[in-house]
Amino acid sequence: MTVSIYDRARATAGRMLRKYGGAATITRQRPGAYDPLTNSYQADGLDILDADVVIGVMRQQNADGVWSVATTATSRTEMMVGDMIALKGMNWRVSEVEARAPDGDVIVYRATVQTR
Repeated sequence: MTVSIYDRARATAGRMLRKYGGAATITRQRPGAYDPLTNSYQADGLDILDADVVIGVMRQQNADGVWSVATTATSRTEMMVGDMIALKGMNWRVSEVEARAPDGDVIVYRATVQTR
C-alpha cells in the first residue's frame, strides 16, 4: 500500500485542526420538502455537525496592489454557504467556501465567514 503526499497532508491537517482549532458546532438549515397533497412545504430541518475549526484572518494583496482582509474558517468538515459556525461563544455565517483538493479528495475546506 502506498501513501500519497496528499494522504499525509490530510492526516497532518486533521492533527493541526485538533491541536490549534476549537471544537465547534456547524448548523445547516435544510428546506422542508414540498407536499403536493396539501400544496405546502413541511417545516425546515436542521443538521448539526461537530467539527474542529480554526478561525483566522487572511490578508492578501490583489493584482492592483490593494490589500484585502477576510475572516476565514478552516475545517476538515464540509461547510456550505449559509452555514452557521458556533465557536467559543461567537457565531459566524459562511459566505464563501473553497475546497482544497489537489488530487480530487478534499484536504480541508476554507470558508470566508462573517460575524453574526
